[in-house]
Amino acid sequence: METQKDYYVYIYIDPRNYETFYVGKGKGNRKFAHLSDNHLETEKVKRIKAIQDEGIDPIIKVFAKDLSEEEAFLVEKTLIWSNYHLTNKSEGHYERNFRPKNTLHMELPEFDFGNSIYAFNVGEDKKPNEEGKNRSWEDNAKYGFVSAGGRKLFTDAVKRLKTGDIIAAYLSGHGYVGIGLVVDPAVPVKDFLYLGKNLQPEDLIGQHTLSHANDPEKCDYAARVRWIKTTDKSNAKKVDGKWAYRPTCVNIGDKKELLELLEKAFDIKFDELAK
Repeated sequence: METQKDYYVYIYIDPRNYETFYVGKGKGNRKFAHLSDNHLETEKVKRIKAIQDEGIDPIIKVFAKDLSEEEAFLVEKTLIWSNYHLTNKSEGHYERNFRPKNTLHMELPEFDFGNSIYAFNVGEDKKPNEEGKNRSWEDNAKYGFVSAGGRKLFTDAVKRLKTGDIIAAYLSGHGYVGIGLVVDPAVPVKDFLYLGKNLQPEDLIGQHTLSHANDPEKCDYAARVRWIKTTDKSNAKKVDGKWAYRPTCVNIGDKKELLELLEKAFDIKFDELAK
């Protein structure tokens, strides 16, 4: 079935200085809809009102036409990225595909080199359940892996890791405890080998890692990691709360402040580790 191409991308221009101040996408008469948004209190509405108070209207121009909705999203995002004085509240779709603004002076993973830098949550249960099945950072450090599982959300997170990616291990409630390089992508934990042997329950402090090893939907996936620097939880590198990531795996390649803190704390240089 042929995709309908009835979308367009439009821009609002301030006739007082010819500055583009809004980018949008739509079809039909959507481009004119903002002129009657005077019941809202947004920067866009304030700008339009200020222009109209001068006895004139914004200049409204279609930038690209005959687009599918997905194409319109992409063009819209490109314009939003390249304009620094917009009143758009949203950064638009495809945000993860675009280089963060104000980073052209930086070398960013995935944009300027092939691998990524991730904060990976190696959190342990604070109160193990009645069977004592929890995860353990000590296991990660000793056997050279990180793992996640139980739900597709978590397995997808650890499967994201590629050979050569850099991991900053974050232990919930404590801080950062290790910096490592991914050696091999994630595999079902029953297939993970340490010194040529499968992990056994008696090997691990946190036995939850193996508790669903034979269940393809619930099992942990383990990615092999060569740890560059590690510390125990009592010496974890504490950081400001905004850098305490709860999600399993978060790309931090553009978080300059955090990267500098981790470099200082672990005495490493990420650009020397990155491929």
